[in-house]
Amino acid sequence: MTIKAKYLLWIGLVLLAFTRCVHEPIPPTDGDHGGGTDTTGTGGGHNDTTGQGGGNTDQPCDPDTVYFKNDILPLLNSSCGISGCHDPATASDGVILTNYTDILATADVRPGDPTSSDLYEVLVDTDPDKKMPPPGSGIVLANDQINMIYTWIQQGALNNACDPNAGQCDTLNMSYANHIEPVINTYCLGCHNNSVQSGNVNLAGHANVAAYANSGQLYGVIAHLPGYKPMPQGQSKLDDCTIKQIKSWIDDGAPNN
Repeated sequence: MTIKAKYLLWIGLVLLAFTRCVHEPIPPTDGDHGGGTDTTGTGGGHNDTTGQGGGNTDQPCDPDTVYFKNDILPLLNSSCGISGCHDPATASDGVILTNYTDILATADVRPGDPTSSDLYEVLVDTDPDKKMPPPGSGIVLANDQINMIYTWIQQGALNNACDPNAGQCDTLNMSYANHIEPVINTYCLGCHNNSVQSGNVNLAGHANVAAYANSGQLYGVIAHLPGYKPMPQGQSKLDDCTIKQIKSWIDDGAPNN
């Protein structure tokens, strides 16, 4: 090889190296989740490539794993993927947060690397012009919810799901703090809080939740009964066990326990 040819080859390799350093979203591929802790592509749950939030699964939930369908999608749908923000119709700044495919692609999610993922970075940004949800919007994610998004990305940002009841459904002695409030916080509170009261409904705190429970409205909307607007809006119906547990708590008088 001539000296000139060697020189041209060296230039080409340098340019190729710089090209591969461009900061672009990393699409998930089967068996390769960008440095996640699971190399099987299942993440302990059901891995779905449809982008629709994971499929139904009877896989028991691992308490150390964050699941997209169970934990991440409902939270983003109720807090961010709403009209005027990041639903498909609005797509503020080109970001859509209502399904797996769009979340990874438009929120620049980098599996295995939360601090380089826009989805996480905007949640902890101190610049009010960049922080999400926007200051003053009335929507605030709790620290444990932000940490959950961090962990999901760190674990590979998998499109996974699990069965929290593992085929069994305990409806006895339902507790507001342990069983009801977590569901409300994940699926409802983003649209129904002290500042944002979609449909004039406020579900912040036990007193408000109990009022709608005792009136029959809470069960009516989650069970998709005739005459009630199906909730959670824009999401799949809650699983049968969760609905039964909420109904059991309501039947017990919706206590603050």
